[in-house]
Amino acid sequence: MSVLETLAILNPRSVDPRAIPTGGQSLTAHDLSHALGFIRSPGPRLLARYQYADQESVRMELEKSLARELPEHPERPRLARLAVQVYCRRGRCPRCRGIGERFRGGRRIVCSRCHGSTWERIESQDLARALGINQASFREVERIFSVAVGTLADWDGLVARVLQKVLWRN
Repeated sequence: MSVLETLAILNPRSVDPRAIPTGGQSLTAHDLSHALGFIRSPGPRLLARYQYADQESVRMELEKSLARELPEHPERPRLARLAVQVYCRRGRCPRCRGIGERFRGGRRIVCSRCHGSTWERIESQDLARALGINQASFREVERIFSVAVGTLADWDGLVARVLQKVLWRN
């Protein structure tokens, strides 16, 4: 990790403690910089900086890192850009308000809109529109888009495990 990267991470104004549910503890710039020291892969490190430290300056580098992980396809860079946008900036489900379920008459009912994921569901036609292609063309690249989102989820899981270890040590 470079000196500039370390200094950028240590800026306490850049950490969003709401991005990681920590059971009452706040995520500090120190926690994040300490955790990044344990993450050797550039993809997860960039994701942590973009998603949790809100460092917009690393977004393009994150997109390029993700694109390198995807199968060869002419739309690969655009799919990586859309996957980062969808994964990191999507909102909570408006129907259940990010809970994923509700109880009625003592019975648990899973949200019909997000299917319990708590996240706003994004339809394939909306993704196709964001890429500027028709839905039939999107079906051709949907598998690559799913791989991109899955890769981001894997990286996020790694970051979460490292952050959890860092927070439990303190």
